[in-house]
Amino acid sequence: MLDPNQVLEEFELLYKQLLYFKDSQDFKKYGFAINQPYNRWLKNVQDLKNSSKSKLLLSKGIIVVELELLGLEYVSSKGKETNVTRHFNAIFSEILD
Repeated sequence: MLDPNQVLEEFELLYKQLLYFKDSQDFKKYGFAINQPYNRWLKNVQDLKNSSKSKLLLSKGIIVVELELLGLEYVSSKGKETNVTRHFNAIFSEILD
């Protein structure tokens, strides 16, 4: 049986990883390109999104695709904050605090 706290910790770890690497030069240059360091992060988020764990997160108000969209927005903005990133970060900060 899935432990909701472990699933929430998995999501939080992925979120914190994104916030950590979004400002790196490699991320700004390559984003989530295949065979680049941050592609694994995107795959991990997609795996979480497509698993039964996403339903547990949904019960806590977390929609995993929003984390994926946040990552893609940071690719588009080269790690800079935008209205979209501020919106998703506000949602995640409220839920994870």
